[in-house]
Amino acid sequence: MTTRSAEASLRGYLYQFDKTASELLNLSQGQSLTVEGVEDIDISSSGLTTAIQCKYLEAQNFSPSRIRKPLIAMLDHFVSKASSNFKYHLYAYFSDQDNGSHKMSLDELKSCLTYTEKKKEICYYQKYSITDQKLKAFLRNLKIEFGPKIEEQKGVLIDQLKNEFSCNNDEAEIVYYAQALNLIFNIATQRTKTERQLTRRQFLLNIDKSEVVFSALYSKYKGKVAYIKTLKKLILESDGLARYKTKALYIDIDSWGTPKVIANLLSEINSKHYREGHAFWDSQPWLTIIRADENSLKEIKQHLINKGIWINDGFETIDFSPDRFSEAPLKLRTSNGQGQKIEKSSYHMRVVSAETFENYWDELPSPDVVFSFFDDELYLSLKEVTTDYFDLSAIDSVRDIKSILIGDK
Repeated sequence: MTTRSAEASLRGYLYQFDKTASELLNLSQGQSLTVEGVEDIDISSSGLTTAIQCKYLEAQNFSPSRIRKPLIAMLDHFVSKASSNFKYHLYAYFSDQDNGSHKMSLDELKSCLTYTEKKKEICYYQKYSITDQKLKAFLRNLKIEFGPKIEEQKGVLIDQLKNEFSCNNDEAEIVYYAQALNLIFNIATQRTKTERQLTRRQFLLNIDKSEVVFSALYSKYKGKVAYIKTLKKLILESDGLARYKTKALYIDIDSWGTPKVIANLLSEINSKHYREGHAFWDSQPWLTIIRADENSLKEIKQHLINKGIWINDGFETIDFSPDRFSEAPLKLRTSNGQGQKIEKSSYHMRVVSAETFENYWDELPSPDVVFSFFDDELYLSLKEVTTDYFDLSAIDSVRDIKSILIGDK
């Protein structure tokens, strides 16, 4: 697949997912929505189902032949069901069409269903003995709607989310929109219809979370640079990096390479946020939770010590002490005319294995803020006890982590 066609496919999926989220927010009491049902979106209410097929064809002008395949799929379903309990809705964007509905005539439908295949003319409705009466009945149950461009449709959805959660544009996009995108993508991959079904209330409960999710799908659409810029702004607005807050970093060594790379990252974080002689008196040392084997973890700690960074690991390699690990550092105070600073600290950073943290979970204080670059059961536990949780598990470079947690140099 070429880069251009891959990008077009991605925008097509996003167009469908955005429409799905918008329809979920529009559901009434007693209605439910199925992702990937008869069509891309099925809305069910009181025994009636509206099956919606989404198409995003921004490089094409409209002609009935462009929608032949989805129309045939809908017609086949209509004929096989022989039921008035289904309505069919083709929702599509074409470059030459304004928003609005298109009323298809019987002649137009017949023309659309007549085509050439392998140099032979095929008349689909004759081939399968579909009568005019049946075609007319199908047209009465068919709606063809031309939707807006993907950017406009997303804007409408963002406004819906802003109204629903009483939030600003950035929060609606980077928190609730990203949550919605992830949820719909995950639901679409479930095997059974029941697992792919949601009510409005279920949808809202699943996306009403304070965490920020870096969606790989969303980042491709928005662009990583623009996404990280917005993310940093949101972290700033929520005081996610405030010096007085206890901040935890959860990382996995398999995702970030060598112990030396991780140690260098932690050293730079410490230098930015808790460096002696520069950090303000109320600054808090970072907590780093690392998913790594014993030798790699030992090597990370050794690199940090070699860099002059004193760590508190609660003596986990000897006999872990939750009390020792939880103790606040002893500090010596200095004043240089710019406020009181930390001259000396008994340790600079807490560093512990994910395994130890999990084993002593109930005996350790919860951090105020978590930046998680790894997604597992501990990640789920941290989400439950933390006010500010930033799920950044799809970020794929140390450089991007530094940009978010340290800032651009």
